[in-house]
Amino acid sequence: MVDADTSARITSLRFLLMVLIVFLHSYVEVPNEPFASHFVRTAFAGVFTRCGVPLFFFISAFLLFSKNDPYPLALKKRARSILLPYVVWTAFALAAFFALQSLPAMSGFFTHTNRIIRNFSCSDWFFSFVGTFPTHNPYPFVYQFWFLRDLMLLFLLAPIVRTLVSRYPFQVIILAVFAWFNNLNWLPLSSEAILFFVLGCYAALVRFHFSTFDSISVVSMVACYLALLTAEVLWEPQFPIIHRFTEFFGCVLMIRISACLVAIPRLFSYLKRLNAFSFWMFAMQSPLLLPAIEGAYKRCLPMSGYWMVLHYFTVALACIFLSVASGWLLRRLFPRLFSILTGGR
Repeated sequence: MVDADTSARITSLRFLLMVLIVFLHSYVEVPNEPFASHFVRTAFAGVFTRCGVPLFFFISAFLLFSKNDPYPLALKKRARSILLPYVVWTAFALAAFFALQSLPAMSGFFTHTNRIIRNFSCSDWFFSFVGTFPTHNPYPFVYQFWFLRDLMLLFLLAPIVRTLVSRYPFQVIILAVFAWFNNLNWLPLSSEAILFFVLGCYAALVRFHFSTFDSISVVSMVACYLALLTAEVLWEPQFPIIHRFTEFFGCVLMIRISACLVAIPRLFSYLKRLNAFSFWMFAMQSPLLLPAIEGAYKRCLPMSGYWMVLHYFTVALACIFLSVASGWLLRRLFPRLFSILTGGR
């Protein structure tokens, strides 16, 4: 079982990690961007936000293997919390895109991806749900749902993962680390998903506590992280391995920061309440909210120079606000529907 302190710290991180993922997906590349603008956006979107997804894999595995539910029961729970919303949201996104692409006033916002629903073949419909692996594009139509797909596959493989990690922990971790550092993805599973799921499993088996890092000064960790972040932004093209170190250290830093979040009762209370909208925000961001917000922004303000910093933060914050507001309204008016769409969270 998960102790009360670790449970609270996981709760404090969930919504914030989802916010990081929204900022990650709000990044748009532009040519000839001024250095200062490029530095700010890359530091935030290309580095700082990157710890969100691996930490979710780690936490999911940690909770799964800590609870020791019987395998059939664990699968039943994940079918409701992951598989059902995965299918419902993908079907909804496809239907919404079809409807919006059919409206002349809205089609301009939803056709830039060259995914015209009315022209879909049978294979297009299938790969919209699972990702087009024959062309090595692992992303489904709802782009960010690759995480849920990988997570569900890893849950199916959980007994094998548990056996291997319990018998050969260091060999499995070293192999997973090697694959991750060399970006050796085993389609349909990414090396990132495998590594942090394995680490979550190992952490559960050895009864890891989030308080393990509490003896380290937050200020010292932030200073080290900022040094790594700066090095990655400036020299990552020449030394791509820096990105892996920064990403891993970012995960450790967030675990350390969770102690500070829990220590502030009022802040923790807000984060706990916002947790209810984490999955909703995850599902709404793309391909629904972000394309619409970006399209509206482009029609009002330029997409060049230092304007890109304003664009980046405006789009991300607008997506977060609209996601929480719409989720709150749906939960208030139709709680049963909200529960289904968020997997009972």
